[in-house]
Amino acid sequence: MAMFEVGQKEYELKLGFKSVKHLEGLYEGGSLGFVGVAMSGSLEVFADVIHAGLFHTGESLSKETVEQAIEKAFNDGKIDLEYIHKTINEVVLESFFFAKVVKNMKAKNPEVFEQLNEILTTTE
Repeated sequence: MAMFEVGQKEYELKLGFKSVKHLEGLYEGGSLGFVGVAMSGSLEVFADVIHAGLFHTGESLSKETVEQAIEKAFNDGKIDLEYIHKTINEVVLESFFFAKVVKNMKAKNPEVFEQLNEILTTTE
């Protein structure tokens, strides 16, 4: 279960209907387009995923508040590309809504996913 701290409170990240609808509206290509950009692991996509992953809390946390929390964690050395990759995988690519499509993508291109995991996973 992926968690993220905003302010002094730690929240579980999970995607529901509103979250997925919001995310697929942010990127060209709908849900499939979003899966593609999610695998890129950019800070912008990460911020969108964290923000949408908090919708279920009902606390109406703004994207600005989420980005401030991300910036603080980044500046404190808690967020790097490996962390972003791991979190996006857990929240998005392994979620019930996206998992079957991602599994099919991995089956069609296993070497691409293996190389991506090797690059973004440290052995330290």
